[in-house]
Amino acid sequence: SLENINKQASKLGKLTESLLKLTQTGYDGTKQVLDEARIDEILLEVKASIDTLFPNNRVNIKLNSIPENEALLTIPCNIPLLELALNNIISNAVKYSDNDEVFVNLMVDDSRIKIVITDIGIGIPPEDVPYLYEPFFRGKIASKYNGYGLGLPLAMKIIRMHNGELQIQSETGKGTVVTITFEKSNRKPKK
Repeated sequence: SLENINKQASKLGKLTESLLKLTQTGYDGTKQVLDEARIDEILLEVKASIDTLFPNNRVNIKLNSIPENEALLTIPCNIPLLELALNNIISNAVKYSDNDEVFVNLMVDDSRIKIVITDIGIGIPPEDVPYLYEPFFRGKIASKYNGYGLGLPLAMKIIRMHNGELQIQSETGKGTVVTITFEKSNRKPKK
């Protein structure tokens, strides 16, 4: 009984924490972005966090096309919130691929920072795609996995808050590709 109570209390705690973080982003996406950080370092922090959550994960971060100019890697951001968004997306890839390989590819050039997260998991049925960013939405296939339907809506709000764009392409049974893009012209903190 005590184990069950502890498990349920832990679930409730995670749900409450997710809801608080969702409100932290500001419903209109105007929360100030005050920090500056290198995107590659943020990704490595997220990987370290995922290593704690999923010790046997198969997340492979590719930093092949990193420019020498550090300014191209730097992004104005709220570091904890941006880490949370990336953690949610990469953790979903691990979870919904039953810990198969997940590739995180960082591409940076003069005009943009692009992060592509690819998994070979269960995929998302086409009829579920329009509802992915609605809080508490859980697709039919995803319902057998633990979750509350808050991770992706939260990630979307955080990425928009950072003037980024999030796109999802998926095929049922074949996997999902999530692309996050920060255009150089948009990489300015919101006042």
